[in-house]
Amino acid sequence: MSQNTDEMSSQSELAYSANSGQGNGGVPSPSSLPIKLISAAVGLFGVSGILYSVGFLILRSHYSFLGIWAGGSQSATEITEEGGRFFYHLLYLPVAPLARLQWKVVVALLLLGLLWDARRKLTTWLGAWRRRFAKRSTESRIPESGRFRRAAPTLILVLLLVVSVVLLETVWRVTEFRNVLQAPENLPEALKSAPARAGLYYQILGRVLLCGLIAWLGLRFFWPMAEKAQRGLVIAQCVLTLAACSLVPVAYGRLILPAKFRPIQHSSAPSEKLFLVGQTNDALVIWNSVLKQTELLPYTDKDRVVIGSAVDLLE
Repeated sequence: MSQNTDEMSSQSELAYSANSGQGNGGVPSPSSLPIKLISAAVGLFGVSGILYSVGFLILRSHYSFLGIWAGGSQSATEITEEGGRFFYHLLYLPVAPLARLQWKVVVALLLLGLLWDARRKLTTWLGAWRRRFAKRSTESRIPESGRFRRAAPTLILVLLLVVSVVLLETVWRVTEFRNVLQAPENLPEALKSAPARAGLYYQILGRVLLCGLIAWLGLRFFWPMAEKAQRGLVIAQCVLTLAACSLVPVAYGRLILPAKFRPIQHSSAPSEKLFLVGQTNDALVIWNSVLKQTELLPYTDKDRVVIGSAVDLLE
């Protein structure tokens, strides 16, 4: 009898370990979907492929923002390095303030540990409150209480979706900034300086992060008990968040990459106000600030080119 009991307990442990991290029917938990999507992307494209794609998107966005044609072919290494700098900037952004706080970091970590411990008690309290609320709703004599209880998750999800759309309006607006060197009126006066553009970029990062948190809450708390319409709202929230995440490199190229270029003096155009953008095998890609156009300036090893200090063209 004891042998059979041991066999049954071992089988139950194996079944539990096989289904750990999964929901009903062996389906992965919705809260683990972001990690699985990132792992799938890395496995499909590789780290270098992701860095190259992000770097290409950043540079295209940067030149489209300025209105400069980057005719100079850039190597895959340069594009990949730009993608790497983007992810380094994302990691450095939250770490840099902590490095300057010194002793305050310890206090913040202690508070974080206390909040993490309190999260368990809060989850237990919320679960008990929800069960008590559901019991009172079923026992209530008012027939509308059941309808309200069923409609409440839908109303909450609609409200969160509307909040996300409003938060991400700034992200869509940034993509409309283009050709600012040809038409300076396309860029608001408040964003002419580099610190102002950087501040807007950090604001966009915060809004995208907040929308990602809303999407995670929808997957974690609403998805397991949601109906079809409610799951549609959760999926819409996730799609909206993914679209906003894909536009973060676009915002980085427009708002963070410097609009600084070096003035040059070439023997074939001594009186022109030219700025070096890039180069090909036999020509310089330059920006003519007087005519407001991109030009190719042929050159050879015998041509004398004087290159000055970098100048911000937006200030």
